[in-house]
Amino acid sequence: MKKLTIISSVIISSLLILTGCGSNSSKKSNVTSKVKVVKQSSSKKSQKGVAKKKSGSLWNNDKDSHLEDFMKQWGEVMNQTYTKYDGTNNIQTASGMNYPQDFNSATVNGQNVSMAWDKKGTGKNDYNVVAIYNYNKSSSSSITYAFTLADGEPIVLVNEGSGNNWSETKNKSLKENFVNIFDGKATHVEKPKVSSSSSTKSSSSTKATEDLGEGRGGYVITPEAMRGTWYSKDENGMRKLA
Repeated sequence: MKKLTIISSVIISSLLILTGCGSNSSKKSNVTSKVKVVKQSSSKKSQKGVAKKKSGSLWNNDKDSHLEDFMKQWGEVMNQTYTKYDGTNNIQTASGMNYPQDFNSATVNGQNVSMAWDKKGTGKNDYNVVAIYNYNKSSSSSITYAFTLADGEPIVLVNEGSGNNWSETKNKSLKENFVNIFDGKATHVEKPKVSSSSSTKSSSSTKATEDLGEGRGGYVITPEAMRGTWYSKDENGMRKLA
């Protein structure tokens, strides 16, 4: 009987020892598993941090300088001189607006939007304005361009009216070259083609308006009353104009 009791005690002790080992092994396994999870989580956070750092600025000084050089060339071709917003002092247009201050009441195609100056182009506005250029055509009229990033996409807005309503420019050269500048590509300014000295004078007098580039792709619509065959009389007699 004593032998049986001793054997039973040994068996129970052995089972307790095995159970303890199994429990420790399970705990070690759980600890190891948790460590692995923590390491993976840390790695993901690190990757997100790098991505955020890379996308921290969509616009920079190099792109801004590139745009400034382009606008000087483009202005010369259009026979227009543009003033650039310096980042501090509001641009006062001949039509009576002050930018970027008046962006807070701006509309685009008649719709209320959030539009504001944002040097890096990463704001939460509908249109983050990274550059402003203005040309005063007269003492009361002006053409103002707002180079914007909308959801990271480069869009050029123009305001030529007396109010504060903007629309996307129809000028192909401005649109394409702004995209090129944003993407870090080269720009190209094409000079308008003229067929004679008279058409050159006509172009000079009309291309100082936004209509030349905006709605008509460089073409000017002749009023109906002026359409027909024209003649010119000089010391050599009457001749038909082309």
